[in-house]
Amino acid sequence: MTLIDWLRQKLNSFSPTHPTRRRNRLIHRNDYHKRKRVTEETSNVNESNETSRPQQPEQSAHGEATAAPTQETPVKSSSTTETRPQSQITIFYLDENNNEIKPADILTGFSGDRLHFQFPNFDDYFITAIDDFTSHFEDDNQEITVHYELMQGHPVLIYSIDTDTGSILQSVKILRDQLGKRYAVQATSIPDYRLISSTGNTLGHFNQEIQQVIFSYRNANWKTVQPVTYYVKLLNHHDVYNEPAGRSLRTGLPENLIIKIFAQVVTGDDNSWLNIGGFEWIKNEHLQPSDPPAHIVAGPITKTSRNPVRLFGTINFIPNQPITTYDSPYGNKVGELMHGSRVSIVATIVDDQDLIWYELANHTVVPRTYIDVDK
Repeated sequence: MTLIDWLRQKLNSFSPTHPTRRRNRLIHRNDYHKRKRVTEETSNVNESNETSRPQQPEQSAHGEATAAPTQETPVKSSSTTETRPQSQITIFYLDENNNEIKPADILTGFSGDRLHFQFPNFDDYFITAIDDFTSHFEDDNQEITVHYELMQGHPVLIYSIDTDTGSILQSVKILRDQLGKRYAVQATSIPDYRLISSTGNTLGHFNQEIQQVIFSYRNANWKTVQPVTYYVKLLNHHDVYNEPAGRSLRTGLPENLIIKIFAQVVTGDDNSWLNIGGFEWIKNEHLQPSDPPAHIVAGPITKTSRNPVRLFGTINFIPNQPITTYDSPYGNKVGELMHGSRVSIVATIVDDQDLIWYELANHTVVPRTYIDVDK
C-alpha cells in the first residue's frame, strides 16, 4: 500500500464533530416543525378529549388517592320574585257612619305572599265587621274595609228626691249612649212639688265614668223649711201626722210630754209644723220651749211588732249620698250609711201605720225602701 492510499483511508474513516452536530440539529429542527403542525391541528381534539375524560385521582406522597380539584360552574336559576306579579292591598278604617278614622294603609307584595298585618286598635272603638278579608297577595290589587263602632259610655243616672225628707220621688232614670255623644237633662214636673236645685252636669258628654244628676224638690205647700234642734213641752194632747198637713196617725202624744224637735216647716196657709223624728209631725201650737227631760216620761209613741230574721242586703239610695239611721221607727237620728253599704238585717219591724222597717245588726233601724235584700 502506498502512502497516498493509506492517507485516503484515514480520511474516509474520520467523522468530524461539527458537521454531525449541525446535521443533527437540522434534522431535529425539521422534526420539531413537523410535530408543531400536528399539535396545532389536533389541539382542539385533545382538549375536547381531556375535558370529556374523567379525571383520575392523583396519588399522594404516601400512595393515597386524592380527588382532583374541580371547578364548579354556577347554574343560573330563575328567581320566583322576578316572575311573580306584584300587587297592593289597601286597608280602609271606617266608623259606623262610614267616616274615615285614619288614612288607609297600602301594603305591597308579590302574588302568593302571605299577608302579615295586625289591624290597629283605636281608643273608644271596637271592630264590628271586616269586608273582603284576604290572607294572601294576589295578581290584582285588593281592598279590605274594617268597620269600627264607638264603645258605649258609662250611664248618666238621674234622681228626683225630696230635699227635706230624702224620699225618692221618681224611679231612677238611666241614660245610655256611645262615648262622646252629647246628653241634655231637664227636670221633670212632679205634682205637688217644686224644683229647688240640681246637682251634677245637666249638659255633658258620655264618658268612661258614671255621672249623676240629682234634682232636689220641695213640697209645693212648704213655704219655708228650717232645720232646728231643741226641746218642747206639750201643753195638751197632740195628734201626730205623717207630714205637714198630712194624714193623722193612729197614736197621739199626751199632755206634758217633753220631746225633741228636728225641723220646722211653714206651709202655704202659714201654719207651722214641727218634726219630731222620721216621718212624724205635730202642729206648732199648745207647747212651750223646755229643757231636755231628766228621765223618760213616756213610753214609745208608735206601736210595732218585731219579727227576727237573718238577711243581708245593700243600701240603695243615691251614689255617694248617705241615708239616716234611727234608734227606733220614727225615733232619733243616730247615724248614716252610704249608698252601696252592705248590711246585716236581724229583724223586720212593722209599725201601726203598716210601714216596714229593717233592724240592723247594730240595732239601728232604717225604712225598708232603702235596702235591697239579697235574693
